[in-house]
Amino acid sequence: MANYGGNLAGNCPRSNHPLSKQAKVTIQGFIITLDRAVERRPQVDRLRQLCPVPCEPLQAVDGHALDEAARMAAAGERLFRPRYPFHLRDGEIGVFLSHREAWKEIVARGLDAGLIFEDDVELETAVFGPALELATSELRPLDVIKFPVPRRGQIPADQGKAPHIREPVVTPLGATSLLVAGGAARRLLELTERFDRPVDTFMQMSWVTGIRPRVVTPSGVTEISARLGGTTIHAKKRPLRETISRNVLRPVYRLQVGAISHLHGSRQ
Repeated sequence: MANYGGNLAGNCPRSNHPLSKQAKVTIQGFIITLDRAVERRPQVDRLRQLCPVPCEPLQAVDGHALDEAARMAAAGERLFRPRYPFHLRDGEIGVFLSHREAWKEIVARGLDAGLIFEDDVELETAVFGPALELATSELRPLDVIKFPVPRRGQIPADQGKAPHIREPVVTPLGATSLLVAGGAARRLLELTERFDRPVDTFMQMSWVTGIRPRVVTPSGVTEISARLGGTTIHAKKRPLRETISRNVLRPVYRLQVGAISHLHGSRQ
């Protein structure tokens, strides 16, 4: 049955005022990385050095190592609206489960927030430091704040400017660098015992989660998977028929997400 979201107020913090107004904010960094990705270990060490807050590796879930029972337990179909038109790949399941492991750590440790990186990013500290400082100063218990990665070869329009935070009506895709508050981590865990789409796509559905992610730009974060030997999660090359099908269905799905996002936003 499709899940339209519900009132989870009883399970969440009573206040969603900025945490910086209440007490010192405790943040721990997590770098999601696979044990088998030995070529990325130097980058993990580098991120730990560059990160402005304490940061540690977090063992990723290898989606390609899951057996059928584990895949079925984690992933389903038609669980939420709009229906996700594609079958989840093993790598996508692994990435989602890895982010869930990070959310579990945030909740278990009683953190105000976790700073979650995937292991194929690079930080420009002179830009990322102020961006994180701004995000932390405005962090609320139910926040997910994204540090977006510019498209390859693209220079951000606000490069060189002071960081600013905004709340897009349609949440941009990507989950390589996130600040996830404790209340948001708890709620996301409650909603995703099973899931039917990739983690960044799920986070677009504020009408399900009750969380509208915010974005800080410029972020100082870039994606460098090509320099590290390519992605560790994607499946083999798709058959031509599947590629054509995805090229047709993907824009339709994005139009649906955009329409519902605008409708939901107008009711706020």
